[in-house]
This record gives sequence, C-alpha cells and structure tokens, in this order.
Amino acid sequence: MSLSVSKEQRIKSIDVLRGFAILGIFLVNIPSMLGIELLLEERSYNGFDAYVRLFFDLFVQTKFYVIFSFLFGLGFWIFMSRAEQRGSKMYQLFSRRLVVLLLFALIHIVLFWNGDILNTYAFTGFWLLLFYRRSPKTILIWSIVLLVLSELFTILESFVPVTVSSDVPAFNYFDGWLDHVSERIQFFLIYHIASNVFYLPEILGLFLLGLYVGKINLFQRVKELRKNIRMFQVIAFLFTIPSWIMLLIHFTPESYSPGVSYLYVMTSGKTLSIFYVTSLILLLEKERWQVFLSPVGFVGRMALTNYLSQTIVTTILFALLFDNTAEITLWQSAIYCFAFYSLQMFLSKRWLSTYQFGPLEWIWRIGTYGKVQPLKKKLKKMAH
Repeated sequence: MSLSVSKEQRIKSIDVLRGFAILGIFLVNIPSMLGIELLLEERSYNGFDAYVRLFFDLFVQTKFYVIFSFLFGLGFWIFMSRAEQRGSKMYQLFSRRLVVLLLFALIHIVLFWNGDILNTYAFTGFWLLLFYRRSPKTILIWSIVLLVLSELFTILESFVPVTVSSDVPAFNYFDGWLDHVSERIQFFLIYHIASNVFYLPEILGLFLLGLYVGKINLFQRVKELRKNIRMFQVIAFLFTIPSWIMLLIHFTPESYSPGVSYLYVMTSGKTLSIFYVTSLILLLEKERWQVFLSPVGFVGRMALTNYLSQTIVTTILFALLFDNTAEITLWQSAIYCFAFYSLQMFLSKRWLSTYQFGPLEWIWRIGTYGKVQPLKKKLKKMAH
C-alpha cells in the first residue's frame, strides 16, 4: 500500500471519529435544547429516565466534547501544515478561520441555544498559534500540565453545592422568543466569556493533545504503533472502572441527579474518550469496519453543518409539536437523536456525492480564504 493511499485512509478515520463525536454531543445537548435540563440548574430523575441518565453519565456525558476538542487540535495541525506547504499565510488564515467560527457561534447562541461550544473553540484556538512551531515533546508536556490543572479545578468545582429540583420546567422555544434572545446575549457576555477562561486549561490541553498526535503522524503510523495504541486502550478502560463503580454507588432510581456524581462523570470523560478513540483507530485498520462506519464519516466531513442543524431543527420542530418541550422524557429524546442522526448520515452522504463540502463548511472556507470556493464536484471526463 502506498503512502498516499494510507494517508487518505487516516483522513477518513479522522472523519469517522468526528462523526462519532457529533452523535455523542447531540445526546448530551438535547436535554438542554428542549429545556429538560437547564444549563445552570440541576434536575433529578426517577424511574426509567433515571436509568437513561445513568447510561448517559457512564458512557456519553463529558466523553464526546473531549474527543471533539482533541480533533480540533488535530485539525489545526492539518490546516496549518497544508497551508505552509502551499506557501500561504497560515497564521493569518487560521485567525480568520477562528473569527468566522466565532460568528457562527454567536448566531447559534443568540438565535437558538446558549449551550454552544463553538465560541469556546474560537477563543481557545488562538492559543494554539503559540505552539505550532514547538516540538512534540514540549507540546505533550504542556498538554499534560494543563489537563492535570483542569482536573484539580474539577475537584474543587465538585465541592460547590448545587440546588436540585425534581420539578419539570416549562419551556418552549417560541414562547417569549425576543426575551430569550436578550437573555442569551446576556448569558454569553457573562457566563460564556467567564467559562471560557475557567475551562481554558482543559480545552487547550485537549487541543494540544490533538496537535501532538498530528505532529507525530500517529494516523499514518497505526500499524507501527499498534502495540502502544492497544496499551493505551487497555489502560484507559481500566482507569475508567473506578469512576463507573462510584457512579453506580451513588445511583438511586428513586431520585438520581447527575450533579451528585459530577467528579466521577468528568474523570471518566477523559479515560473513556481515550478508550473510544483508540478502539476506533484500531477497528478502522480493518476494511470491513471502514465500510461499516463510512456513513459516520460522511457526518464527520460535515461536522459544522450537522452540529448546528441538530440545534436548529430540534428546537424549532419540538416547539411546533409540543407546548412544553421539557415534558419530553430522556428516553424519548434519545430515540429522536438516533433517528435524526440516521437521517443526517443519509443526507450527508447524498450531499457529498455532489458537493465537496457541507453548506456551512463552504461558507466557512469563503470567510477563511476571502474568496468564493468551488462547491460542486468536478465531473470526471469519460475516457474514449
């Protein structure tokens, strides 16, 4: 197998990881989108929904933004190195890319939902520019230090008391829409800016881990590094088990609140995400898994479009169908997530069969490069 073919396969595996992260993020975000869980308030669950919430905390919650953040750092390396090879002004281009991303984030927050993560990536992404020329060893050390520091912040945060309510809130996206827009603007100016500072060590640490992986060409060296990847897979799984045990100890189906187990949910987010990533990397070395997971890769290639469309479609659709979207149960919202994600896989594949980029990715490229990019794929000429 030639190096160029191997490189293309690795890029496809990155798309699969990104698509996988998009699904998990959707499952995490939908309770807040519908008002089932408010961002700054705790909600307790009972009965079947308590078990669903436990499943989220064990396998989903805090796991997928970790993967997405890691991939952002890896994407930074790919973008910068390719721009450098072309002789482009890479620092200027990436800065413009972040500014456009921030504009997407502001539209997302103001018009639809204040749980946006893109603004955090846009703010934190500028710090990556300081590390592009650094050695892999330096980058890894900084990543580890920042992630350890963020874990200490998490431990301290876990001691902050939270107010838990079992009441179902009243929520509908269209009710008092202009008032909600004003509230979301204030939320961004007060909460998001402050939280971007607080979560800087964690997000930048994850970005740097992705940059490190890019620097050492891990995705081009999977066969060579298979034993090391397998070792990290096993270690990550073993280190996840204690957090799982503590989560199960704190679980009560009569009244379960995720805030009670916040520390264990956050800790398992790092370890289980490593297990997910290493497992997928190893699986995608096999052709049958490449074929099976290719629909997930199509979603990953249109990650920005799919991430934002999840919010836009979900908030509007449920507000039209239900007077109080907060009355939707967790298990119902999870079923909807999988159904909608399946539709996204289908539509992403159809779209990319004709076009080079997702629609929002195309706008993002125009803003980055300052000129209209060709969107439609060029038809291959038939040989005569």
